[in-house]
Amino acid sequence: MRDGKLARAQMFYFDTAAVASFLARAITPELQRRIQTVLSRFESLPSERRGKVEQAFGELQMMAPNQRRQLADSDEFKGTFSEDERDLINSMLDLSASHDVRAQSGHD
Repeated sequence: MRDGKLARAQMFYFDTAAVASFLARAITPELQRRIQTVLSRFESLPSERRGKVEQAFGELQMMAPNQRRQLADSDEFKGTFSEDERDLINSMLDLSASHDVRAQSGHD
């Protein structure tokens, strides 16, 4: 808390419908469209791939940016995820960073 306001919060993405609902109420229309696009791409994956993408997103989200880049550039990561899945994970990370910037600047 800072000046009686929530300054930082960490979400855990276990319930994608609840996360989408929360974000829909907390964001701009443009960001909402981006989220819907990413969510549609995520939901179009087969369930076992969704689980792997979600797990990788969670792990990468907890890393420093330089660690993320190193892991994302690794042969193991590239061998585990298709180019489309890697792009989806990066889009999810970009959205997460957009939301973090808004929260830190007091726009939430």
